Amino acid sequence: ASGGGGGGGASSAAAGGNLPIVQTRRRCVRQMALLCLAAMSVVVFTASTRTRETNNGAPFNLLKGGKRKTNARENTPTAWVELKDEDDSYRESEMNDEYDSLSKGTLKERVARAFSEDVTLSKEDESDLLMDLMGQKETRDAVLLHMHTNIDKEWKLRDEKRLRGEGPDGAWSQRPYTGCDGENCSPPTTEEKEKDQKEEEKKPGRAEEPTKEQLSFLSAEEDEKSPEEEIIQELEDIASEEEAKQEKLEKKGEVKVTTEEPQKSEEEKAKEIIAEAAKNSVVLIDDVDKMTISTPVVDVPAPSSSNSSSSGTTKAPLKIGKGEEIDWSKFSKKSEQQNEAAKQEKEKEEEKLSSPVVKGRLAESVPEEDAKVGIFHEEQIVVAPRETGAKEDDHHKNMPENEYVAPISKRPEDNQLNEALAERYAHENIVMVTWANNHYYDFVKNWVKHIRDCGMNNFLVGAMDNELLVRLIDDRVPTFAMQSGLTTADFGWGSKNFHQMGRKKIELIHLFTKMGFDILVSDVDTAWMKNPLPFIRKFPEVDVLTSSDSLSDFAETEWSLERTTTGVANIGIMLLRKSAKALAKEWVHVLEKDENIWDQNAFNDLMRRNRGKTFSDHSFEGYDGLKFGVLPVATFASGHTFFVQRMYEKKKLEPYVVHATFQFSGTEGKRHRLREFKLWYDAPEYYDPEGGMLMIDLDVPEDLLSAAKETPEKHFDLVNHQLSQVRGALMLANSLKRTLILPEFWCGMDRWWAPHRGTIPGSQLQLPYKCPADHILELETWVRKNEPFREYSILENPRTPASVKNGVFDATDKLESIPLDEFTDVKVLQALDDVRLSLKHKVLKFDGKKLMEKFSTKKLDYFVDPNVKKEFENKIINYCSIWCCKHAHPGHIWYDLSFSFPHIDRHGRIWNETYPWRPVTGP
Repeated sequence: ASGGGGGGGASSAAAGGNLPIVQTRRRCVRQMALLCLAAMSVVVFTASTRTRETNNGAPFNLLKGGKRKTNARENTPTAWVELKDEDDSYRESEMNDEYDSLSKGTLKERVARAFSEDVTLSKEDESDLLMDLMGQKETRDAVLLHMHTNIDKEWKLRDEKRLRGEGPDGAWSQRPYTGCDGENCSPPTTEEKEKDQKEEEKKPGRAEEPTKEQLSFLSAEEDEKSPEEEIIQELEDIASEEEAKQEKLEKKGEVKVTTEEPQKSEEEKAKEIIAEAAKNSVVLIDDVDKMTISTPVVDVPAPSSSNSSSSGTTKAPLKIGKGEEIDWSKFSKKSEQQNEAAKQEKEKEEEKLSSPVVKGRLAESVPEEDAKVGIFHEEQIVVAPRETGAKEDDHHKNMPENEYVAPISKRPEDNQLNEALAERYAHENIVMVTWANNHYYDFVKNWVKHIRDCGMNNFLVGAMDNELLVRLIDDRVPTFAMQSGLTTADFGWGSKNFHQMGRKKIELIHLFTKMGFDILVSDVDTAWMKNPLPFIRKFPEVDVLTSSDSLSDFAETEWSLERTTTGVANIGIMLLRKSAKALAKEWVHVLEKDENIWDQNAFNDLMRRNRGKTFSDHSFEGYDGLKFGVLPVATFASGHTFFVQRMYEKKKLEPYVVHATFQFSGTEGKRHRLREFKLWYDAPEYYDPEGGMLMIDLDVPEDLLSAAKETPEKHFDLVNHQLSQVRGALMLANSLKRTLILPEFWCGMDRWWAPHRGTIPGSQLQLPYKCPADHILELETWVRKNEPFREYSILENPRTPASVKNGVFDATDKLESIPLDEFTDVKVLQALDDVRLSLKHKVLKFDGKKLMEKFSTKKLDYFVDPNVKKEFENKIINYCSIWCCKHAHPGHIWYDLSFSFPHIDRHGRIWNETYPWRPVTGP
């Protein structure tokens, strides 16, 4: 027991001796743990502070169980924010409180700074601007391209410094271009020269350089002689040759004895004429051509049996020819070329005026099944005799005749596209081409009329069905069959038929480039106002020129290409040279692989492939090194830059062409747009309709006009004020059986297919603006309901008869005698009885504001007959279109002609005194 106790005591003593060391270690561990905790607390506090500054302390509020603080803007109406999603959703987006647009300036100002030559944006500013332009593809593309252009300028400036010797030593190893061989390249070193020389010597088939002895004849070259000296020398040479021939004949005894004519020798005549020409410095080739020279004559005895023909001969003066016409132009090299060209031209003209000639395989051999499906064959056609006696039109001064050649029949197999047909109508190797089906016959006629008015005749029209083919042949329009098997009705934008029609178009482009022609593609809904060939000649090295859907003009002058490739290329107007046939071929292959891809999208993808540098004329490298150029949007205009922005008027330019895009109401909308700008050719009776016309002087208050660009609601206030007047005029026109002339509308906000703040992103439109009728009215419904109407500009149209223009009568005062409570269609007919049937008063005019006041009391009760009232009410329900769009889903708002009185709209919504009409979105 004691031993155990002793052992225990010894052990305790030992433990007590080590105790200070253990305690010290524990204190160190605790201190390190405290330091780590302190460091972690600092990190967490710093991160929490930053989060609280960004999100107004939301994380701390949530940790405490509280709710996130509401932004002040959440209690106010949602601000207008353009759609930034790539899909069709309309989700509302919140703007970060940290984003301060005012400090950076407005988006428009920042874009302007990006294009400024005097301002260089920082990398941060460039990144912020591109981020803010995510929803504005066209403007974003423009900024991006300009930034790339600036980079190109930096490279050029650096190269210029190197040439001046301002660059650092050895900087040539960092030059931007490989294989440099231009003026900006560094001089080759001695080693590089020796290496290039050795490689050149190794190449097979290299010709040896001539020695000095071989080149010695160059120093002995005679001085250049005058035309007169050349002719005399040639005469002497010919005489020497003839003399030598005669000597040989004399030796053989084959020369016949003839007597010399006593007249003066032709050689002496020629020398006299040449001498006279030398005095007057005139080359009398025509006079010399008419001369005849006799053959050389030698006085010799009759041939003897001894064959001794040389003895006893006496040579007479040598003369050349006897009764033969000599082409003296061969003694002058320049005249030789001119006469040869004239001879060929004469032969070609005689060939055209001769009987029909068949070249190659006849068109009848085209398989019938191929003709039906529109397979193009490259055989030649039968050419009819060229017509003569045609008088040159004033518009054709700068264009060859290219007269119409009638086909041998109206059968599709006899009107196939081939190289001979294209060659017949090509000018400067360019053929303008459009195509259509029978539904668009009036568009084809309008297209051809404008083309010919511009003095152009280098065009062909592809007929996509037999009906159109026959009509075009009857109209003497150059055409070819391209049966597509598609509908003969309206294609419908975006429909399956529309996409299939586009594929036929690309096949045409490929075929023309394959045959070696430059094709100027033009959709049939275009109107040409000026010959584009002078503009095209400015860019002979550009392989593809295309129009654009860009809504901003960046062209420096009227002869410049667009400075940037903003937006996307629109293939409705484009030139593809034969050098772009590889592009056309791949374009066809891409469309064949995917039946859902849009032909225009496929072209834009190909154009951007291997996008390269931009050149001084603003063309740029694209598809595998081809050069592309974007036509100026002010003169090769879209439907927006022409009809809406009227860019050509602001820039005081004469446009080349307008393409009826960016429009609404389908095909009728296209026709009406062109009619508004006097670019549509109608039949004569269109301009003087039976029963006469009716028009109003539209009242547009200044206060409504100036406020209309602020909000959609104020835009509708402006438009509805005008619709009230149009509705009254339409009621009056229906009573009087007259055709209504629609007014020229004013709008406060543009119409598009997506949300916006009043103008389409990237557009240069100034608000408010004069808007086309299809921005407000559903014109297709007007036509379908047989509602007679005309465009606002009909009285300004040069095709409108003078009797109509001079037959405008202001009948406003005629209605003043009718009290407001008695204002009905019966009373109006009585008041206007003396003028409404008059042949003299072609157009009755009324004051829009006074007319609106007259109809404000009676409204639809203006019609005494309830059936007439109900019929009018039902038809105008569908007469208006939509405005688009607010940032909502749906975002469009329907216009309504009946907005000012109780009614049920087209969607079944009830509007009355309790629930008055207001601009609401949908359905």
